[in-house]
Amino acid sequence: MPIANIGPLDRSLLIQDGPRLDVKIGFNTPLKDKPAIPALLDTGATYCCIDLELAGRLGLKQIDARKVVGAHETKCIPFFITDIFIPELNKAWREEFGGLPLEENGFDLKVIIGRFLLSYMNLHYEGGTGRVQLELQPSET
Repeated sequence: MPIANIGPLDRSLLIQDGPRLDVKIGFNTPLKDKPAIPALLDTGATYCCIDLELAGRLGLKQIDARKVVGAHETKCIPFFITDIFIPELNKAWREEFGGLPLEENGFDLKVIIGRFLLSYMNLHYEGGTGRVQLELQPSET
C-alpha cells in the first residue's frame, strides 16, 4: 500500500508550516505531466481549497457557491470541480474545491487539503518528531 512520507522531519518547522506534500491539479487533463504544487494538509478544513487565481489560470469551471464557516468569518465562496493527483500515493481523485484568495491574503500555499479528501486516507502525525505519513485506506488502493 503506498505511503507518503511527508514532513518536515523537523518539529519546529512542522509547527511553523504544517504538514505539506506535492499535488498535481487540473480538470480533464493528464495530471502526471502537470507541475507539482505544494499543498497543506489541514485537518481543520472541511473542504479542499484552491487559490482563486490558480483556479482561473487552470481554467477550472465553477459548479456551485456555498456558505462556509472559517475561523474568522462566514462567507459564500465559489466551488470548482477539480482533479487532484498525489504522486507519492500514485492516486487521483475528482473533488470539489472551494475557491479562496489564499495568496492575496498572505497564505504561502495555493492548495489546502481538507478532511473531505483526507477521509480516504490514514494520517499518522508524530508531533514530537515532526514525522507525518499518509496512507491510502485499503478500499482506495
